[in-house]
Amino acid sequence: MTKLTVILAIGVLTVSPLIPQVKQPNVFSPYVDEEGTIRLPKEYRGRWTHLGTYAVINEYKGGHGLHEVYSRPSDIEAYNRTGEWPDGAVIVKEVRHTTGAKMTTGDSHWATDINVWFVMVKDKEGRFPDNPIWGEGWGWALFKGNEPDTQAATSYEKDCLGCHIPAKGDDWVYVDGYPLLRDDPFASGSQLQMKVAEAALQTPAQADVPEGAARRGERLFVETCKVCHNANSKERKFGPGLAGISSGTLPSGKTASIENIEKQIKEGGNGMPSFGDALTAEELADLAAYVKTR
Repeated sequence: MTKLTVILAIGVLTVSPLIPQVKQPNVFSPYVDEEGTIRLPKEYRGRWTHLGTYAVINEYKGGHGLHEVYSRPSDIEAYNRTGEWPDGAVIVKEVRHTTGAKMTTGDSHWATDINVWFVMVKDKEGRFPDNPIWGEGWGWALFKGNEPDTQAATSYEKDCLGCHIPAKGDDWVYVDGYPLLRDDPFASGSQLQMKVAEAALQTPAQADVPEGAARRGERLFVETCKVCHNANSKERKFGPGLAGISSGTLPSGKTASIENIEKQIKEGGNGMPSFGDALTAEELADLAAYVKTR
């Protein structure tokens, strides 16, 4: 055996025992470890996109609060393209205490110190069935303002889910308060490209609908119909979910034509009230256009 062969053999014997000890990186999310523990993303404020702000008035639980919500640009683009949060999407809510004073402009309030952070991580595969902070398609985490490195939630059902029940129909996220998830007037070039590509894949029912009418109809739907109908799923609220209408059939079984949709909204029936006196002809047409795209 040559000297070089001996050196190579020793090298193999030295390295081989270490190979099984190398941990594979977590490709699901950089904010989640192998056991499902979630950490607070520290870069959210400087690099992520601000989705919106909720002002919460609750005199019985610590006073007023401002809820600033952030997500990654790629997660927002995916949601706007598909209507669903992509696997691994992250939402960070920063909750701050407030103070206020009478100003010349009126009774004013502004944010002070951080009270807590809430973090949600989308999990479409149910990766952590035995971890109590994971469920309903999300990982749920809580961090106190003075302990940003310690995940404080013990159970998503106990510590998190109760506040999100009104948003169940929107995958547990209060999307109504996030303008970027409704209508982004400053869409990036990549977003516009994705919209063009999506249009090429539309069903005939969707392609027949003018985009402007559908956008106006979406706003009307949020104001008028969302309390009774889910737009993006078939799950029933007071009325049937509307997902799948673009395939050509209404929940009643009738053809999903603009005429039939307008008639259903205008006249009601089968437990649905009539909205014929509440909507103008233009509003009725816009609302029907949006429903036809579901």
